[in-house]
Amino acid sequence: MTFTSFGNLIRTDYYKSYGIALLIVIISFILHELAHKFVAIRHGMFARYHASYQGLVISFIIKLIFGITLIIPGAVVIHKMFRHKSKKRERIIEGLISISGPLVNIFISLFFIVLFFIYNNSLFYTIAYFNIFLAIFNLLPIPPLDGFKVVRWSFIIYGLTFILSLTYFFIIFL
Repeated sequence: MTFTSFGNLIRTDYYKSYGIALLIVIISFILHELAHKFVAIRHGMFARYHASYQGLVISFIIKLIFGITLIIPGAVVIHKMFRHKSKKRERIIEGLISISGPLVNIFISLFFIVLFFIYNNSLFYTIAYFNIFLAIFNLLPIPPLDGFKVVRWSFIIYGLTFILSLTYFFIIFL
C-alpha cells in the first residue's frame, strides 16, 4: 500500500477521499512536530518550526520521477539555550526530542487501529496506517531523520522502537 492508495481506503467520492487523506497527513505531521517542540521546551531549549521549500521541491521531483508521494514540508529547529556540562546529557536530550515525534505517531496509530477493530471504519484504518508509516519512515537511521539522532543516543532504544514498529506494521497492515 502506498500514499496514493489512501483514496481507495475511504469509500466516498474521489475528491472527498483525498481531502480527508490530506487532512490526516497534515494533522499527523503537526502532532509529530509538536511533540519535538514540547520535549525540547521541557528541556530548556527554544524550538520553532522551519518550512523547507527545498523539501517540497524534492517531494515534487520524487513524485514525478518515481511516482511516490512523499511530502517534506519542514521540521522543528531546536536552539540550545545553554550548554550542559556533560556531552552524554546533551545526547540524551537530543535522543528524547528525536524519538518523541515517532512515538506520537505510533500511539496515534495504535489508538486508531483499536477504533478500526471496534467500529470497522476505514477512516480509522487509514489514520492508523499513515501514522505507523510516518513513524517508521522517521525512524530510518538516515540524517536528518529522527532515527539517526536516536541511534546516536541509544542503539538499544532505537532498535526496540524500530523493530516493534515494523512488527506492528507487518502484523496489522500486511
